[in-house]
This record gives sequence, C-alpha cells and structure tokens, in this order.
Amino acid sequence: MRGMTRYDAVGDGQLSRRRLLAAGGLTAAVGLLTPMSNALPAYAEDDSEPELGTMAVCSGNPYVNRAWVGESGWDLRHRTGWNGLVGVHGGRHSEQFNATFHNRCNTWLQNLDAIARISRPNTSSSWGIQWLGDIGAGVCKTGQHGTGRALDISRVQWDGGFVDLNKHWRGPETRVVKRRYLAVVASCRRYFRNVFTAWYDTDGSHVNHVHVDDNGNNSGGVNIRTSHKGDTTIVQAAGRYLGVNSDIAIDGIWGPITQSAYNTLMARFKMTTSSGGCQTYNPLSSTADMKVFLRWVIRNALADQNAGYYHSPTC
Repeated sequence: MRGMTRYDAVGDGQLSRRRLLAAGGLTAAVGLLTPMSNALPAYAEDDSEPELGTMAVCSGNPYVNRAWVGESGWDLRHRTGWNGLVGVHGGRHSEQFNATFHNRCNTWLQNLDAIARISRPNTSSSWGIQWLGDIGAGVCKTGQHGTGRALDISRVQWDGGFVDLNKHWRGPETRVVKRRYLAVVASCRRYFRNVFTAWYDTDGSHVNHVHVDDNGNNSGGVNIRTSHKGDTTIVQAAGRYLGVNSDIAIDGIWGPITQSAYNTLMARFKMTTSSGGCQTYNPLSSTADMKVFLRWVIRNALADQNAGYYHSPTC
C-alpha cells in the first residue's frame, strides 16, 4: 500500500485574458513549433512576456531582491535565448518579488522537491531541485507582475532531469517529459489559483512558459472548478497522460468525457470508499481534497507511471 497524508497551503487569485501585442504576435507563437534562433520571440502584453516591460516592479510597490526560490542554494536563472526549442539560461540572477509572494513561491518549490524525491525512489539520483528557470517576476506593466506578485517559469531542473516549459508539452515529445510538464503545472495549481499554461491559452501567450500569480492577495486556493478552463485542462491532461484516456481532448471544456476521466482518476487514486479508499474525497468542492487529488497527479506523473501506482491509503 502506498499512502500519503494531506498537508500544506495553496495560492489564490484570478486574472484577465491576454491580447496579442501586435498582428505578428500569433505568427510568432506558431513559429515556436519549429527550431528557433537565440532571439527571444515577442508575444502578448500584460502577463505573457516580461521582456516587454521594465524588469522591476512599478514605483511605490514594496519588494525584495531574490536570486533564489525555495532554498537559498536553488538558483533563479533567467532564460536568455534558445537552442532549438529548449531555452538557454544564464547564471544566478536576481528578480524583484513582493516578499509574501516570494514566500509562497518558496513553499511551492520546496513541496515539489519533496514530492519528486519520494516519487522516484529507485533511481540513482535524488531528484532534488537544483535551479529554477524564469523569464521574469517583478516587471513594471499591467497585471500582477507590476506589483511583484507573479512569476513566469521557464524550466525546472532536478539533479535527475529537467522539464523545459516551452518544449516538453508539445505533440512530438515523449510521454515522460509531458508527464513532467503535467506535474509542474499540477504542483503550481496547489499553491497559485492563477496558473496559465500552453493548454490554457488559445492566443499563444503562454506556450513558452507557465505563469503563476496570487492576484494580489494572500488567501488560499480553491477547489477544482469544472467551469474554469485552466482547472479542466489539468484534469484532461492527467486523463490523457496517466493512462486513463489517451484520446481525451485538452480543450478546457468539462463534458461527459472529462467527467468520466475524473471519475476514473478518483477511483485509481483510491479517493472513494467504493474504490477501496478509507474515505471519500471531493476535490470539486473542497480545497483540501483538491490538494490530495493533485498530489497523486504529481506523484504518478513524476514517477512516469499510470494513475494508481501511487494512491491514497486503502482500508
């Protein structure tokens, strides 16, 4: 029996959709499907590409300078270019954060580190976090970047592997790296209510990074919302990549196929008494239960296993 207890906190917030910076913005996004030069592409304004704004919080907003996230030894490294579809990152660098938001980022990455270490016990490496890639935090522009309460993540580097958040969600990529992308997105959703991904947007503004923010407040996260496109795409991706329904569309529409995939995931995670679990959870109405559900998504995805390899305790 493989079981885990429930713990930790989540983030909160909501953000408006982006619009393209210029007529060429969508063309640039489509161009990401082919190998790229070292030039950084332009996308949308607001919270898409921080390079388009001044790399500092807007005047009057308190901030701290931080060159790390999670632990002081886990460098924050800025993406500076491209090697094909994989981002090239420089050395350790500082970003401006709202202090409370930076603490939330610390808790998120510490938790991802802990889950990765216990999810891959039979490998030669520990799968501990080494560094985090970014394309900006505090940036003087509209949206949460202007107050230092947003972070755009480009890569997660463990000592046993990595996930590039531009490359590894795409169709031609292998299942193992798509599962890593899913794991990172699911881990973000446990701590940040706003998580914008390549699956979330239709305008191409988040195809090359994952955006997280707390919408300017310190409240906790929420249950999985069937009316929310971002939440729905996470459930759909879990169904597709964790061996439930390889044909399910990741379109953000919660219909009977998505409901069926969700029900199967719940059963495989032993999150109902009818499936052999010790209790019945309801991630659709409970924040605490949402965290349990996404924990099993993360653990199975990082272990490169189908849903159910790791699950809640059985009785």
